[in-house]
Amino acid sequence: MTTSSDIVWNAITDSAKNKFDYKSFEEQFIDVDQNLADNILFKIIIGFASKKTDEVISLELFNEMMIIGFIWKLEDIQDFIKGKDKLLKSEIYSSQLAGSLLEDGNDPSMVLNSITQLLN
Repeated sequence: MTTSSDIVWNAITDSAKNKFDYKSFEEQFIDVDQNLADNILFKIIIGFASKKTDEVISLELFNEMMIIGFIWKLEDIQDFIKGKDKLLKSEIYSSQLAGSLLEDGNDPSMVLNSITQLLN
C-alpha cells in the first residue's frame, strides 16, 4: 500500500528518471528485483540530500548490492553516480525540502504540491 508520503518520494524519483537513460539503467537490475533501480536512484538522491560524497554513496550501494548477491563493480557504481549531484540538483533540493516539511508535520498533499512546482 502506498502512503501519502510515498507519493511525495515517488514524484521525486520519477522526476529524476527523466534526466538520464533510466530504461537502460533499469534493465541491469530487472532480473533481480523490478524495484531495485528505483531504490538505487532514490538512495542516490537521498545520499546527496544528506550531504554524502560520491565515494560514500558508492560504497554504501556496493555493500548493499553485495548483500543481495548482485555484483555491481565499485568503479561502475562510481561512474554511474559521477555528476548526478549536478544532474539531479532539483530532485536533491526537493528531497531536502520534502523531508523537512514532512518532519514538521505538514500534510503530504501540500508537500507534493510544493515539490511538484520545483520539479517542473
